[in-house]
Amino acid sequence: MEEAVGRNISQLIAPDGLSHESEQLREALKCGERIDAQLVRKRKDGTRLTVSFVAAPISFDGGPLQIYGIYRDITERRKAEEALKRSLSGGSAEVDPHRQLGLDSQQ
Repeated sequence: MEEAVGRNISQLIAPDGLSHESEQLREALKCGERIDAQLVRKRKDGTRLTVSFVAAPISFDGGPLQIYGIYRDITERRKAEEALKRSLSGGSAEVDPHRQLGLDSQQ
């Protein structure tokens, strides 16, 4: 935890080469935009993970603008989605939907 004190979160979790993405998101939030994105981030050990990032600028009682954000690890969900896409695209290439319905595809 001490390694995080006084550091920008992007320095801690943005993989090398993706810090510009974090800065773009920060600027959008400063301009009042809400963010709902899927990003690649890094764990403390340096391994990468896919996250859902939802964030919004907020202000309490007219105070300074703060950023409220939630990161959720969706790595396993993304892997499952990719496997399903591969499975469906592989299977659909072999199956003629007209033939499945008993129709001649030349009609």
